[in-house]
Amino acid sequence: MKIEGLKENGGYILCDCTGLFGVDEFIEIINQAIRYSIEKGSRTLLVNLSDVESVRLDAFQRYTIGERIARTQLSFREIVRIAVVGREPLVESRKFAETVALNRGAKGKAFHDLQEAIAWIKTDEKDLTEKI
Repeated sequence: MKIEGLKENGGYILCDCTGLFGVDEFIEIINQAIRYSIEKGSRTLLVNLSDVESVRLDAFQRYTIGERIARTQLSFREIVRIAVVGREPLVESRKFAETVALNRGAKGKAFHDLQEAIAWIKTDEKDLTEKI
């Protein structure tokens, strides 16, 4: 798996990826994209995995992904809110990795639909908090 593009895109950073999904590669991409976001002064990041292929991941792999996303995100002084877009089976309907990440303090959400992710990432975080 690799980054095909990393750029500012209308108020957020867009990270387009391709290839075969791997947990270690994915976490390294998240790390690079967060670092790039902070350098560019953006606190919102959309990671597009729509063109990434994946085998079905088991619960332990999804748990590991969620835990490592949270750890990576929280290792930075500034929090960058992350939207991840992917197809089944990579992003499964239960979104277990998202739940694990959120339970460990991450700020983000997983999507199947790119337009929904863009709408969410463009929503002010204050507005999201007020709706809870």
